[in-house]
Amino acid sequence: YKGVIPMTNNKLYARDEYLKKKAADSNGLNIQLTNNYAFRKTFKNTYIAKGFLMALLGLKEDEIADLKVTDPFEEGESEQEKEGILDIKTGKEYNDKLQFHVVQLKKLENAAKEEKETELYYWAKLLAAKDWKEVDDTIKGNPYREAVKDEMYKMSQDERERYLYLREEMAYSDEISRMKTAREEGLEEGRKEGRKEGKQLFLQCIRLKKQGFSKEKIAEECQVDIPEVEEILKEIEDL
Repeated sequence: YKGVIPMTNNKLYARDEYLKKKAADSNGLNIQLTNNYAFRKTFKNTYIAKGFLMALLGLKEDEIADLKVTDPFEEGESEQEKEGILDIKTGKEYNDKLQFHVVQLKKLENAAKEEKETELYYWAKLLAAKDWKEVDDTIKGNPYREAVKDEMYKMSQDERERYLYLREEMAYSDEISRMKTAREEGLEEGRKEGRKEGKQLFLQCIRLKKQGFSKEKIAEECQVDIPEVEEILKEIEDL
């Protein structure tokens, strides 16, 4: 891809060593469920997935007869996008399949008062929590969200889990950088093309003016608005 230089083995090794060193330090690591690895690792737990789906679908506990994640991701595959499929069998004897890759919920600050009193709202707050205090504020005595907190805490205390979490974090940061670089290159390419077209229009206006064309006729020939031609002709006069 233009503009993106593949990393050498030395750079990859250095990055990996940096992540391992950082993962070895357990102090101050906030686990956030916006991290793809943390989210998928946590919701692989069927008890947690059950509690979330109860809130999401408005089901009671006894209405979910069976639930399993039929295609859980493999640990360490954070750079390879996979979808988890939740196969739900309810007491009403029908199957629903929910595919989730990224849970998109309404912006929390825009939630109505009645929405803020629902279990789903607190799940949304939990998914968006940025530190342990915000996590604690979402529990509200719900055993399923308490289980989420436990999983997050266990992740924060395990060196390998911290490494996989941090690796996903770095991969996401790299992807944002690549997107930003691509966008900037696209804008610069557009500016270059615009300058080239502007120069061509300028020269064409000079040529037609010398041939005695009126500004209206120049605009018609160049397929631009008359005010744009007037601006170019004024620049010519000022030269």
